[in-house]
Amino acid sequence: MAKPFASMEDRRHGIHDLRLDFRADRRISGDHGLNTRFSRSMPPMSQPITNTLSQHSVSVLTVGLTGERRALVTQAAAAVASGAHAVVLGTVDEAIGHLGHPGREILVLGGSARNDLERAVAAISRDGLPRWPVVMFDSVSAGESVWIVPSAVREASEVARLLEAAVAQHAALREAARARGDLLTIARRINHEMRSPLGCILTMADMLREELAERSSTAQSLTGPIIDSAHEVLELLERVTLIARSSTGPPAMAPIDMGMVVWAAREHLEPEIAAAGAQVTEPETWPTLHGVQEWLERVWLALITNALRHAGPQPRIELGWERKDDEVRFFVRDHGAGVPSDRRESLFRPFHRLHESDSGRGLGLAIVQRLVQLHGGSCGYEAVKTGGSCFHFSLPDTAAPGS
Repeated sequence: MAKPFASMEDRRHGIHDLRLDFRADRRISGDHGLNTRFSRSMPPMSQPITNTLSQHSVSVLTVGLTGERRALVTQAAAAVASGAHAVVLGTVDEAIGHLGHPGREILVLGGSARNDLERAVAAISRDGLPRWPVVMFDSVSAGESVWIVPSAVREASEVARLLEAAVAQHAALREAARARGDLLTIARRINHEMRSPLGCILTMADMLREELAERSSTAQSLTGPIIDSAHEVLELLERVTLIARSSTGPPAMAPIDMGMVVWAAREHLEPEIAAAGAQVTEPETWPTLHGVQEWLERVWLALITNALRHAGPQPRIELGWERKDDEVRFFVRDHGAGVPSDRRESLFRPFHRLHESDSGRGLGLAIVQRLVQLHGGSCGYEAVKTGGSCFHFSLPDTAAPGS
């Protein structure tokens, strides 16, 4: 059997964050039917999922239910999927040890199983994904990732609708965990696997250049494109890996001296700045705010590099910042030709839309936008009246009162 693209470890790595994405206080009312209030917006089901479930055998595992409740759940499950069958178990541990088909299980708990609720919610199936949706009777407050059926409910149709919604959300949760695991695999494994052959290419190209230096300068120059192309692939790999890592497991924010971040970016670009004959100016002081230094350095690298490439010969580039309301606005301003008006709206194309046929070839500004958004900020472009471009990004002013 072919192995899943993402490893089980990678899938487990981001499941807790995914559960928080689906935080909800779920209630079913005897008078008004299903009434689910999500802390994040989730589109309503346009069609019932009965046809999808009916193609498979679904196990409804019950723990701590009275006979009346078990009968209600069994009837509801049969309405949801013709292949559903109930399994009566004594404890949550027995449910976890039960061998079921990944993605085709529902766990229904009674109030007596409340003490084991945390382990039930955290259970992982054999494929490394969240195991089951958890439905609980008679609980006023059961925490995140649990669907509640109050004691007043007596109709199987109401429970059936809740089971449908729970399974639909759980399917989305599993798919999101799978996608996140795939991204982590790209960030870790693919990155490692590609670096090894690229390193070999660079080493052999350097050796070949030294060998050819004694024979022919013309032949030696042919190694230049090989070395340059390998470095470009390494840079592209680093940028894509950064997006994958930042999107799946963002690190904690910490106080960042933006002046040090700008200094690191300029130090990294010093050869390019010197080669372009560029004049780069910046203010004497910079603010301190909360962020991720690696991400912010990448933002400055991309924006300064963009100015070096498009601001014309011997460019004058101005770096700066200003406070506005509860944000800090940072900018990179140049005095080049500027961006044509018909291209401005597509400058910051979201990274997740770069697969579309009408998206540009560059990744730089899309990566900038994603990293800034992960800080809770925004990006933009303004044409300079006297000629040139001003690319800017704004971050929450964590030094402001109430931040």
